[in-house]
Amino acid sequence: MIPELCKFAGLLDEQKNDTRFKQKLAKYTKLDAQSRFQRINDYAKKIQGVFGKNKNNVALEQPVSVQGYSLKDLTVEVNGEEVPLQDGNYLRNIQKKIQHAASFENWILMYNSFDQAKELMGMLQQCAKTFGITFKKPMCVEVKGNRANNFTDALQKSIQNGCQIVVTLLDHKTRWVYNDIKKLCLNTLGVPSQCVLANTLKKGLSAVSGIILQMNVKVGLPIWHAPKPDNLSKNVMIIGADVHHKTGKMSTIGFVASMNDKISQYMSLIE
Repeated sequence: MIPELCKFAGLLDEQKNDTRFKQKLAKYTKLDAQSRFQRINDYAKKIQGVFGKNKNNVALEQPVSVQGYSLKDLTVEVNGEEVPLQDGNYLRNIQKKIQHAASFENWILMYNSFDQAKELMGMLQQCAKTFGITFKKPMCVEVKGNRANNFTDALQKSIQNGCQIVVTLLDHKTRWVYNDIKKLCLNTLGVPSQCVLANTLKKGLSAVSGIILQMNVKVGLPIWHAPKPDNLSKNVMIIGADVHHKTGKMSTIGFVASMNDKISQYMSLIE
């Protein structure tokens, strides 16, 4: 590749984390169907004007009109109220409308840095009030060392019956232990887990709000559900299944089924 002929594409990390920049960019990347068609058509006319019809093997005909169907605006239902999704984002519209707010009374907070853990705890408490979620004082586990076994050993020694969730604060030195913590919590301890990167705290309360909602769902309390089709019975169970085959090995089946009339709670199984 010749550097002089290359042009930068994509976004810098600073731009990806800049909410205002992404909002301005969305005006050009998230167009409605009519606007997108108009821009493509304008661009096609420019090409036609430069090359001319049938010149240099370029032939642009008039677009074909076809019948289309317009889907209604997407919504999620929270406490019996339908909340609109704006650009696929529902978080901005569900403030103070959580369907089932959790109460975290028996949970673990693991960390290397006490100061960062204290900051996270303060932000959790502050954001939780918005949604009606409560946090009691956690069992604090200070981990000595940055290796994966330092975290997993500390967790196994500290875990107690009835633990609702394990929250682990990771920094740039310990972010690689994520998979080990998830595997231990899921396969051995049978407890939900939530890992938080220290850099997330720099993004402010909005980022922490998203983490709190994830924690709420992980303990089995949905924050919203999709409206059911009008002709779908209340007693219907939605089931999904798929099978994976690999030569020389046993086949694997994945199974999932809804467990409530709102179709917001599921059980899953892999055999």
